[in-house]
Amino acid sequence: MTQPDPNYVAADRPVNRRTAGRQLRLQPQPVNSAVQARLAAAQARNRLGPALAGQIRHSVAAAPRTAMPKRAVVGGILAAAGAIALFLALLQASPLLAAAGAAALLGGLALAWRSLRSRAVDSAPAPMPLFDEASLLALDAALEQMAPEVPEPIAVQLTGLKKLIVRIARHANTAVVDENFTMDDRLYLTECVRRYLPDTLQSYLAVPREQRDAAMLEGQSAAQLLSGQLDLLRAELEKRETGMGRSAAEQLLRQQRFLQSKRSL
Repeated sequence: MTQPDPNYVAADRPVNRRTAGRQLRLQPQPVNSAVQARLAAAQARNRLGPALAGQIRHSVAAAPRTAMPKRAVVGGILAAAGAIALFLALLQASPLLAAAGAAALLGGLALAWRSLRSRAVDSAPAPMPLFDEASLLALDAALEQMAPEVPEPIAVQLTGLKKLIVRIARHANTAVVDENFTMDDRLYLTECVRRYLPDTLQSYLAVPREQRDAAMLEGQSAAQLLSGQLDLLRAELEKRETGMGRSAAEQLLRQQRFLQSKRSL
């Protein structure tokens, strides 16, 4: 009979007490029903993705800062030097230095003021935002209420609409109003987020949950009516998005014609 190797230890219990619990089959602990309900509600609220207000706030680029005009910088330096000269003139009781300091201070302030005033006149006004924060927050609240209550096909439609709205908002500030993208188109986009889409969602939520899949008006259920209205809104939004793209392409074409006109013969 072979003798056991003295370098190995054999036992019928875990050798390491620290890991002994891992070798035992632990019975799963029951989860409180209230905790399960809260977890299910949180998952349902996140069913349609991140909130629109946050997505648009982060996707829309901030306006770039313009550099300070050189004349304004020179005026500031001149005014600072004049203020220092006035202080030294006060210490030394020098009327000549005081006069020079006062002239430098007034001249620097005038130069800086004129430069900043002309910059404000020449700068173009900032474009009005397409979607205001209050409308986005109200729409997010309606979508959060809808998320646990709609079937999967409608959830997919709503997710696609949110992505489309974020895409439109990203390019709205640079869109030019012309024959391709009119002021009426811009107004429709604003009202769609502020009124059309939230009103559609609230009308669906007003129908009792038990009756939403039953045929009611013209042989259609509330879910079918909602799906059709979402498709209609999506088609209108996509049409305006296409107009924005054509407007941008038209600007590019005009720039090409301008460059061709400046080409040396």
